Amino acid sequence: MVLNKLKQMSRVEQSYDPAYTIDMSVNIKLYEFELTELDPEHVTQNIIEFMQENLALSNMSNVQAWHSSYQTHHLTDRFDSVIQAMMSRISKIPDYPGTTMLFPIDSWAIVYKKNDWTKVHDHGYAAYSCVYYPDVDADSAPIIFLDNTQTIKIQPKKNHLLVFPGYVQHCVPKSKTDKLRIAYSANFTVVPKIYNDPNVRKFK
Repeated sequence: MVLNKLKQMSRVEQSYDPAYTIDMSVNIKLYEFELTELDPEHVTQNIIEFMQENLALSNMSNVQAWHSSYQTHHLTDRFDSVIQAMMSRISKIPDYPGTTMLFPIDSWAIVYKKNDWTKVHDHGYAAYSCVYYPDVDADSAPIIFLDNTQTIKIQPKKNHLLVFPGYVQHCVPKSKTDKLRIAYSANFTVVPKIYNDPNVRKFK
């Protein structure tokens, strides 16, 4: 994959359309949405409480910071509203296949402290990857999308969601501030609407 130079950034006013669309190449787009139906302070509180309850769940994988289990959406329902909001925005993306339904593969909360960071990686198995920021500020570390020829830095905004193809490589540089950088991430696949496994937890 080669990400060509930034082609476009346009503001859209409709509430269910992305605040920004970034064309990274002909077929690769990043979408940014404001999740107006969520209370970011409440989500932040839930993440902090969940971290305090589940410190042992963290592991040092690509994310060199505390994060919850990658199956957090199966362990608790306190982040269902975040998953729902992510799914509602993905389903409004122009090229979203209408004959399918979204299914969360994994999801996890992340709390970055000073000097925490995330290695370069991708989520190639996911049709859509998302990261929601309930608590960030102007000094928070950016998320960086990259290939061998260029990088595109996006400064996270409070209560905003980024949606991007799972195969796009990305990373987060070291946090340089004492202010926590808090995020909730998830990956989604698409399945036929006739999919009806009674053992799967539904997000309608």
